Amino acid sequence: MKGMQKTKKTDVIVLGVGGMGSSACYHLAKKGLNVLGLEQFSIPHDKGSSHGETRMIRKAYFEHPNYVPLLRRAYQLWDELEEETGQKLFNRCGMILYADESSEVYKGTLRSSEEHQLPLEKMSAAEAMKKWPAYKPFEHHSVLFEPAAGFLYSEKIISAYVSLARENGAVIRENQEVVDFFPAGEGVAVQTKAEIFYADKLVITAGAWTISVLKELNIPFQLLRKNLSWHTAGKEHSAENGTPAAFFDLGENMFYMFPSVNVKGVKIGKHSGGEPINRPEEKQIKTPDRSFLQPIESFIDTHLPHASKKYNDFVSCIYTNTPDQNFLIDRHPKHTHIVFASGFSGHGFKFASVIGEILADLTTEEESELLTDFLRLRRFNG
Repeated sequence: MKGMQKTKKTDVIVLGVGGMGSSACYHLAKKGLNVLGLEQFSIPHDKGSSHGETRMIRKAYFEHPNYVPLLRRAYQLWDELEEETGQKLFNRCGMILYADESSEVYKGTLRSSEEHQLPLEKMSAAEAMKKWPAYKPFEHHSVLFEPAAGFLYSEKIISAYVSLARENGAVIRENQEVVDFFPAGEGVAVQTKAEIFYADKLVITAGAWTISVLKELNIPFQLLRKNLSWHTAGKEHSAENGTPAAFFDLGENMFYMFPSVNVKGVKIGKHSGGEPINRPEEKQIKTPDRSFLQPIESFIDTHLPHASKKYNDFVSCIYTNTPDQNFLIDRHPKHTHIVFASGFSGHGFKFASVIGEILADLTTEEESELLTDFLRLRRFNG
C-alpha cells in the first residue's frame, strides 16, 4: 500500500454507479448515511447495461409472478422520483405482446395478470393492427395489451439519482477504477489505482464486472453482448401519438421495440440470442455486422410496415445472465457487511428504484421485506 493516499472512513461505499448503484446511493443517503459512490467510468456511460435512452417496464411479468410485488413498489418509487425531480422519467404508453397462445411468454404474462389481478386486454391480431398500425402481427397471433406498462428514460434516471444522492450528502466520484477490496477491522477497504477508501459497509453493484469483483463466489454468470438499433419510422410509431412499446414472441426469436421519442426513430432489439463474451471489455462494437442486421431487417420487412430497414444509430450492451435468468441480490456469505446485486439478465432496469431501496435496507437492517429466496445466492449452492 506504499504511496497510496488513505481517506477518512465513511458509512458505506457503493461500488458501481449505474442503474442499480445510483439508486442505492440515493436511498442510502436519504436514510442519513455518509455515502461514497465509486464509478470506474463517467456517469452515465455506454459501456455496461443501462444506456441506449430507454428501458421497458411492465407489471404482468411472464418471467415469474414473484416479481410483481417488487414491480408494484418500483412503480411507487418511480412516481416519487418524478415528483421529486420534476422530470418526466416514465412514459406510460402501454405495451403490446404479440405471440401464440401456446408460448411461455404469453402464458406467463396471463399467469402474472391473473395471480395479481393486473389489468390486461386481450384482442385478435386484426383488432390490434387496426388500433396500432405501426405493428403487423401474424394472423394467428394472439395479442395482450398492458395499459399500465411503458418505458423509462434510463440515462436520465441515473443522472437524476446521482443528483439527488449528492443533494442528500453523498459523494459520487467518477473515473475511479477499483482494483481490490478487503476486510479492514470491522469494515472494508476499497482500493483504487490511487487511493484506499474505508467504510463500515460495502454495496457492490458492478454489473458485468461482478464476475471479477466477486470471483471468489464462483457465481455462474454468463455475459451476452446484445445489439440495439434505431430506424426511421412514420408517425404511426410516434410516442406522442400514443404508440405503445411492443414485444414479439416469434418462437425461436423474440424482438422488442420502443415508439419513436426523437429523430432517431423506432428502437429495436432482439431479446433472444446474443453473443457470449468472457469479459465486459469485449462489449464495444461500433458498426453492426450482417449477423445482427439481417434478422432485424427481416423483422422490419414482416412486422413494421412503417419503419425503414436502414439504421440511424446503433449501440451494443451487456446482459449479465444467471442460469435461471432471475436476479441475484444478497449478502456476501463470508462478509455480512457486504451486500451485492447483479445478474439482471436483460430485464432488470425497470426494478432499479426498488433494488436500490432493498440494498439500502440490507445495509442498514437485518432484512428487506421485499427480498425473497428466489433471488438469493443460496439457490445456486443447494
